[in-house]
Amino acid sequence: MPSERELVKGYQELLDSFQWDVFVTITFRKRATTAWAIHAVKCFLKHLNSREVQFFKKFVRCFVFSEKYGQREGIHLHLLIQGIDPSMAGALERKCLNIFGESAVKPYDHSLPRLASFYLAEKCISPLLDHWDFFKINSRLRVAI
Repeated sequence: MPSERELVKGYQELLDSFQWDVFVTITFRKRATTAWAIHAVKCFLKHLNSREVQFFKKFVRCFVFSEKYGQREGIHLHLLIQGIDPSMAGALERKCLNIFGESAVKPYDHSLPRLASFYLAEKCISPLLDHWDFFKINSRLRVAI
C-alpha cells in the first residue's frame, strides 16, 4: 500500500499534467449538499459566456475538490480550471461572489510550480475530503472571437 507521501506525489503529478489557468475557491453562503454545489458550479460554468463577455472559447476542463467547512457543515470548493483567460479572473470572481458567496479567483501562478496542485493533492488524502471530480464543460453559447 502506498504511503501518504506517495499518494500526494501521485495526485500532484496528475494535477500538474494539465496547464491550469485559474484557481478558484468558493464557500457557499447557504448550506448545500456536495452534489448540489458541484451541479451548481457546472451549470454556472456552462452559462458563464454571454454575447457581451466571453470567458472561454468552447469548453473548460475542471478539477474540483469539496470539503465540509466550518461548524455549520457548509460546502467549500476548490477548483483548478483550464480554458478560462487568466485576465478574466477579476470578472469571474465578481460573478462567483454574486452567485455563490465568499469566493476567490486567481490566475494560476506558473512561476510557483506545483503550489496549488500540491495544496489540493494534500487535501485529496485529508479527512476533510468530501468529494473530488474532474470534468469538461462545454459553453452553451459559443461566440467567435
